[in-house]
Amino acid sequence: MDNLVDYSALDVAILEAIANGHREMGDLKEGAVKREALKIVSATRSGLLYRRIVERRLQAMRAAGRIGYTRRSKSSPDGGWAVMPEEKKADESPVAIDKTFGRVAHDAVAKAGGWSPRWQHMSNEQKQQWETIASAVIEAYEKRRVTA
Repeated sequence: MDNLVDYSALDVAILEAIANGHREMGDLKEGAVKREALKIVSATRSGLLYRRIVERRLQAMRAAGRIGYTRRSKSSPDGGWAVMPEEKKADESPVAIDKTFGRVAHDAVAKAGGWSPRWQHMSNEQKQQWETIASAVIEAYEKRRVTA
């Protein structure tokens, strides 16, 4: 298994850079991120440019839900890469729920074929709308259960 590459140091460097306000691709290809990517290029002798390794890690981390990217717009003036909030851990809640009710509702709509942007790409405002919808459904369910 010598072919496996440990990206953990690069991932940490990327997360720290994003958390420190480096939200654009150009900013993420410098400093600690660049040093860690160059170490991987050297260790693997892949011939890839370090920038390609950074780009691939960004996309892998985005797909895993660790970071997200939004374009700048009127509704999202602080666009760029952002660290996604961690899901609640099972030991922090009396019920082991790994998703918010809004996320559960969103995923159910997507599974049923309804269109919705990916959760990790939605603004906090859009996520709050899903939480509101889920709360209304839960409230209606509880009322119906009590009267039944």
